[in-house]
Amino acid sequence: MMSCAFWRAKDTDRYTGPWNRPTSAEILVLNNRYDPSTPLAGARDGAAELARARVFVTEGYGHSSMYVPSTCTEQVKRDYLISGAFPAAGKTCAIDASPFAG
Repeated sequence: MMSCAFWRAKDTDRYTGPWNRPTSAEILVLNNRYDPSTPLAGARDGAAELARARVFVTEGYGHSSMYVPSTCTEQVKRDYLISGAFPAAGKTCAIDASPFAG
């Protein structure tokens, strides 16, 4: 907590919008279907605010694909980051294991 005490309260050069400006690459928005912090409708609404964005869904629980293991979603992320490739329309990924298993 002490490291936060020295952060500036305001970032004078932060970007405050508008968010609908075209980008050189289309944006991939990842969201878990049952994310308690960012419900899927919120992810879709957020992506709609951007000029060029698509939402990709992982059929899982929890917040952020970083904390919900899915080999399939990791491959989607890598394909996008390395080559700019998007998954096929309507494709979703499963999680590797249920958080309630065992």
